[in-house]
Amino acid sequence: MLQIVPTLLHINRDVTTPTLRELKTNGISYTTVAQAKNQTTVRIIPINGISPVVNRATINNYNYPLTRHIFLAVPNKTSLVVRKFLEFAVSNQGQNFVQQVDFVPLK
Repeated sequence: MLQIVPTLLHINRDVTTPTLRELKTNGISYTTVAQAKNQTTVRIIPINGISPVVNRATINNYNYPLTRHIFLAVPNKTSLVVRKFLEFAVSNQGQNFVQQVDFVPLK
């Protein structure tokens, strides 16, 4: 699971707290706000005095300088189930779910 090189620790899954525990006091990692905001073992670092946790507008207007976009990728030919999921993902109901898990919805 872990691959350690002299100054880099690579973990094959997105697990913030175990990563930082492994790195001890020399750890820097990336995470999502949703994964870190209620953690007691990690803290989110403000950049230029701006924290992404303050409110959704901070993220929506890109005031916090580190953001990432999530893309859905599918083969050119997809099944009906995949097409239905994609329809759900961009629907109001799907976007409400996105917001419930602390990601920024499309709308």
